Amino acid sequence: MTKQEKAIATAFTGVMFSAGEDYDTYTHYVEKLIGRSLITNELGSKEFMSEIKEKSKTDFMNMCKSKPRYFFNWVSVVSCLLTLLAFSLFSHPSEKPTLRTLFSKILDKNYIEAIKDYDDFIKINPNSFEAYNDRGFAKEELNDYKGALIDYNKAIELNPKYEEAYSGRANAKIMMHDPKGATDDMEQAIKFHKS
Repeated sequence: MTKQEKAIATAFTGVMFSAGEDYDTYTHYVEKLIGRSLITNELGSKEFMSEIKEKSKTDFMNMCKSKPRYFFNWVSVVSCLLTLLAFSLFSHPSEKPTLRTLFSKILDKNYIEAIKDYDDFIKINPNSFEAYNDRGFAKEELNDYKGALIDYNKAIELNPKYEEAYSGRANAKIMMHDPKGATDDMEQAIKFHKS
């Protein structure tokens, strides 16, 4: 690829093929597209880069038509990038769980597996009050009220205004025959629900 072709490809795809001297060719090309001097921080703007992509589309398509091997190389590059993206997103879902995916196990009443997954999640995200709260709920469903209480306490420690943790802790306290503590927690839950 020539420097100009790299500049066109970079402008259209957003994939940086221009570095060093090639980068100067890229910035000159972009300046030609926009009809003015380029302000470097504009390259960080999604809107600006969309505008550049649109303005460079004709040049990129003409380049692909005049040199079909570039087009097929681009198809290969894009296919490869999409494959890598799909692999990173879907092949190891347990490596990057979200609270939503974790909670789905609770909804499926798969509490033991959910607790194990929350354990792993909390190791990576020790300040996630939602994770402690949800793990507490799963423990409560397995009649592990002491364990649930510990998790609800931690959720409240991390976020003292988290009403769900107060409600959950109240339920655990009821099951542990602590009606006074349960009433206090329900009052807190109501207080933070109103605010």
